[in-house]
Amino acid sequence: MKKKLWLVLFILGLLPFVVLLIGGIYASMIGFSPIWMNTIHYGWDAFRNHVILWSYLYWPSYIVGMILIIVSMIIKKGK
Repeated sequence: MKKKLWLVLFILGLLPFVVLLIGGIYASMIGFSPIWMNTIHYGWDAFRNHVILWSYLYWPSYIVGMILIIVSMIIKKGK
């Protein structure tokens, strides 16, 4: 059971960061337009705006992700 627990915790800890990158790549290709802007941004601007807005709204997910990664490393090292 503990053999796979560290791997599950590690993958769960990486999820917020992977979702951020996938969302940023998606926004850069499809376009990103927050409510307060009247234009649609593409490319690097869209990626950057998505990452900034996502980080502002969902910053607790980074903390939870880092805690899960640290716990998984502790479990892995404890073997």
